[in-house]
Amino acid sequence: MPAHLPDKILSPSADPVAEAALHALFADAPKRRYLVTPNQEEAEITIKGALTRIAQLNADQPYELDREQLIEMLDAAMHKVD
Repeated sequence: MPAHLPDKILSPSADPVAEAALHALFADAPKRRYLVTPNQEEAEITIKGALTRIAQLNADQPYELDREQLIEMLDAAMHKVD
C-alpha cells in the first residue's frame, strides 16, 4: 500500500465489505444501498455529504422546501426503509 495513505485507510479489516457483498448477492431481501466504513466518523462524513447535496438541490429554486417539509420527507423516507 502507498505510504501516503492515512493509517485509518490501511488498517480496517475487509470482512465488513465481504459481508455486505455476500448479503447483496445472496440475501432473500438485499438492501438497496450498503454503507461500509471503517468507523463512525467516516459514516458521518458520508451521510453529511448526502445531506449537503440535498440542501444544495433545494436551495434557490422555485419550489424550495422549508426545514419542516424536509424533515417530514426524511421521516417518510426513513419509515419506508424500515
